[in-house]
Amino acid sequence: MTAVDRSTGTQTLLYEQLPAADRKWILDQWDSMFPGDDLRFEGRSGNELTIRAYNLGLERKEKQFVYTLPVSK
Repeated sequence: MTAVDRSTGTQTLLYEQLPAADRKWILDQWDSMFPGDDLRFEGRSGNELTIRAYNLGLERKEKQFVYTLPVSK
């Protein structure tokens, strides 16, 4: 999942904003037959995006993360 600043065109890969252990799990499990990062957009409140990560770790757990959009200049 990618966030794009429409005023500058800057792109941010949201999985790169996750804690290191969760980010590593997503990268280690990537499969070219089934591409995707198992992130789902859940909503926005002001400058905050709520994202849910699925299938993390051996337990296949879910985690919710909040990503704060950078302030446009």
